[in-house]
Amino acid sequence: MMTTTNAKSLCRMPLTLLVAAVVLAAAGAAWAQSPFSLTNLGGDVSSSDARIDGRGGWGMAESDTTVPSFHNIAGLTGLRRVALVVSGYGEEVSSETDQYERKSDHVRTPTIMAAVPMAGGKVVLSAGFRSLRATQYEYAEVMEWVAADTLRGERYFYREGTQFRIPLGISLRIASGLSVAGSLNIERGVLRDNTINYFFEPIGVDGSMLYNSTFETMEDEIAGTSSTWSLLWKRGPRFSLGVSHTPAYDLDVDRHRTLTGVAGAIDSDMTWAMPATWRAGGHVFLSPRWRFGADYSFQKFSEFSGNPAWEPDMVDAWSFGAGFERIRRNARRGGLGNLPLRMGYSVSRWGYLVEGEEILEHRVSAGTGVPFHGGKGHVDFALTYGWRGDRETQGVEDSFWRFTVSLAGLERWW
Repeated sequence: MMTTTNAKSLCRMPLTLLVAAVVLAAAGAAWAQSPFSLTNLGGDVSSSDARIDGRGGWGMAESDTTVPSFHNIAGLTGLRRVALVVSGYGEEVSSETDQYERKSDHVRTPTIMAAVPMAGGKVVLSAGFRSLRATQYEYAEVMEWVAADTLRGERYFYREGTQFRIPLGISLRIASGLSVAGSLNIERGVLRDNTINYFFEPIGVDGSMLYNSTFETMEDEIAGTSSTWSLLWKRGPRFSLGVSHTPAYDLDVDRHRTLTGVAGAIDSDMTWAMPATWRAGGHVFLSPRWRFGADYSFQKFSEFSGNPAWEPDMVDAWSFGAGFERIRRNARRGGLGNLPLRMGYSVSRWGYLVEGEEILEHRVSAGTGVPFHGGKGHVDFALTYGWRGDRETQGVEDSFWRFTVSLAGLERWW
């Protein structure tokens, strides 16, 4: 089963970018994911772009408008051209337990963002699409049901869903080296659990046919709005600092539960109280071409409420990433020495427990990129190896490879 996201260009982007953007935007999620995403909110599938992934996940203080980043939109001020960024990745995950090893793979396009400068770049409007969390998982097990007679069969369960965000933002330069930004975020998503019970011998005590199967679907439709406020401060050409805050917000959830075999339907609603998120980061130039940066984020999921089945397992989520980047140059006959070079490491804790233990995820990454002719954009790549979980305490541990590709186009619109 595949899901497809389509995007249209806003302006006259380079042909190479448009062709590649269509290929990335057509990517969907394959029918598999880590067992860790089977419960609760699902797995984190967010990704800003390949440059940020390649250097360890930092980018809150990014302000390079020739290579625009939407990690902190306060850094977009000074943009002189319309920017369109499409980012996607392919990932292969190996999940190991004491009984089996499960391999899964998927391709995603989690980020499509665009920005339009006004007033000479002092004001920038932005909008786009960001995937936040997702789950695609299935399993089957042999079951016994004891009623008037013992029934034997198989239970088949599969879960699917994605939570995403549509940010509508504005960035303002309020002083030399100081910019602020705000965005209204449209929060949407669907989380669907499906359970099918197949009975091998559906015969009653008196020889009558009982039923062959039952089918239950529980679908949560998620809707709400949030806001994000951010700031970027540059102290000279060598040091930059960025921060952002997303205040706590509510998500309205409409639950539709349908039963077949034993007919019935129940509709209900609830409100998920989502905790605030804080992010901060900075970078410093160590030499004309090399810089070091780091980011930290925190979300107090221990204050989450609205789903009693999840609340006991919720814990505060955090992440920290750091790394180095060599800036691209245009030296004559510079060859590979002109290319950017990135490397980094990150560690994060998921927002919920599995088997009473926290999920720690580690990533090591590296990347590079190539500019388009005439400075009208660039393509960037990042390769990441990661691992999470502990087989001894949680029963499962994952290792994964991820390859991220980002395409950015710049074009005059007037």
